[in-house]
Amino acid sequence: MAYDRDLIDALLKSADIVNVISSYIPVVNKGRQVLAVCPFHADTNPSLSISKEKQIFNCFVCHTGGNAIGFIQKYKKISYGQAVRELAELVGFHDPRLQSQAYHRPINKDLQPLYNCINDLEVYYKYSLSIDESEKAREYLAKRHIDEEQIATYDIGYAPEDGRRTVEFLRSKGHSLITIESIGIALAKASGTNDSNAGRIMFPIHDPDGQVVGFSARRIKDDGSPKYVNSPETKIYIKSNLLYNYHRAKDTAHHDGYLYVLEGFMDVMALGKAGINSAVALMGTALTDHHIELLRRLHCEIRLSLDGDNAGQNGMMNAISKFAKAKIPCRLVSNPKDLRDPDDILQEEGPEKLREMMNNLVDPFDFQINFYENVKRIDDPEEKREVTEDLLRYLKDVPEGIDRENGAVKLARISGYEVAAIREMLNRYSDPTYKEKAPVKEVETRVASPNSGKRIALRSKTSGQRRTIAAAEKRLLIYMLHEPSAVQFYCTHFAMFQTPEYAVVADIIADNYDANKTIPSLSEIASVLSALSEDGGTNYEGIFPGVVQLYDEFSSTPAPSEEKYLNCYKTIEQCKRVIAEREAAMQVVKTGIQDENGGDIVKEYVANKARVGNKKKPDDTNKN
Repeated sequence: MAYDRDLIDALLKSADIVNVISSYIPVVNKGRQVLAVCPFHADTNPSLSISKEKQIFNCFVCHTGGNAIGFIQKYKKISYGQAVRELAELVGFHDPRLQSQAYHRPINKDLQPLYNCINDLEVYYKYSLSIDESEKAREYLAKRHIDEEQIATYDIGYAPEDGRRTVEFLRSKGHSLITIESIGIALAKASGTNDSNAGRIMFPIHDPDGQVVGFSARRIKDDGSPKYVNSPETKIYIKSNLLYNYHRAKDTAHHDGYLYVLEGFMDVMALGKAGINSAVALMGTALTDHHIELLRRLHCEIRLSLDGDNAGQNGMMNAISKFAKAKIPCRLVSNPKDLRDPDDILQEEGPEKLREMMNNLVDPFDFQINFYENVKRIDDPEEKREVTEDLLRYLKDVPEGIDRENGAVKLARISGYEVAAIREMLNRYSDPTYKEKAPVKEVETRVASPNSGKRIALRSKTSGQRRTIAAAEKRLLIYMLHEPSAVQFYCTHFAMFQTPEYAVVADIIADNYDANKTIPSLSEIASVLSALSEDGGTNYEGIFPGVVQLYDEFSSTPAPSEEKYLNCYKTIEQCKRVIAEREAAMQVVKTGIQDENGGDIVKEYVANKARVGNKKKPDDTNKN
């Protein structure tokens, strides 16, 4: 395994799986149950069950399950090691072994040259802000109250006016013209390839991990060119996937309990100057589903503050519905008589006034009421009905009392409906009678192979004994998930179970008991299965839902005892002898036919186990 077992155990103990999963998908509390719409199949009704007690998830339709690491790995479609690091970052878990034993992200041969090139470019821009030519750039930053500390914090730089020098620098570092063009700065001219950002102040844009991927360039001279020019979209810069300053703000947001979402990066810097560090910017794009995913994993209140003009207010309205759908708590900055952005407020009235205005927060319902009263009046009957229905969906979640009644009065005022009619509709919306139809299960089909007749004949001779063995191994494995005495019995009497899935799980339990004298938890078993799957390519994780079922069957199983363990052992041994006799008589028939009862998974497990570092039991434990 790429990481020490005790490191993974410590990480999982520091993570609450409900919080982890709710960072990626909405979850619903239903009594003691926590449910979610399963993202691993075409689900409509919540079928993903999340156990806070056991720290595992399990879908009772598609049978996908595991622990917090496994969920992230499957949901993000990333490696086990990447999932470990993402979980650690998500929950704020720090351990030097995460670096020393780091599971490095696979290098994309097409993208790594671009990252290398743009990293060198960022260093060059930062250095160029100190040369004589950049004096006007430094003066502009000082005028905007951006001091040396902020320049260093936000990695601000400068692109020299002779853009050929920039290209020459990158060429001297070994980067090809194709690579330089691919990061979005090259401009072909008669005099040669030039930096398209020449003569501008450079603000780097980073991905969520802190890797620079693009730039926003601010003009200094009033030459009629656009005030700001962002990098064109490239293979590494996709602006709809990025939030400016996210890689910094994600840590402070955990501490502060909130995150401001703003219009532009100068607004982020303005809030930083006012002592508000938990802020990101949309960089000129609408709020996307990818942005929602980034914000949800922070587990904090989102405070939305876009421009005060109609476009900004419409953007706030669109964002409200997305936050509601994702079940992300949000409030909105509302200063309806002030159209200035945060940077203007800072320049004109200072940090105290900016903090005051950024704390004028309203909930989504009140913001929408204000929007339809002051920004967009509703006169069309169909639009009025749709707006009323949307606002009723918000109001139905407000507890009965003064706040709910006031909301009904406000909604009546903007919609034109009588208050009594609003109350009646609200009661109807508050009654959860709607229930979606369950999806039709797909019928699994199998294609018969040329040898299917021989295999059926072979199985008919031994299938009864194999079923009996599986049942006995299942009983013993149920005990092993709970009772140390059962694990000790297994280690003394068995080298390995006959049933492939039971063999893998029993060996994991026995290895953990040998090393720690404890039975591994379901979450720990899921970790080992994930690591085995990652390292060897076999889907051992598919075993886990069955492990959960076995774990839960313990309460309905007769009390464990040495006699019951011994009965299981004797049953298995007797059936094995019968199978051996019949298979010897049918050796000719069996030649060349692959064991369809899963022998391959055991062979791969044994080989893979050695690769991932699990301890292998000595052969002399076999007492058969």
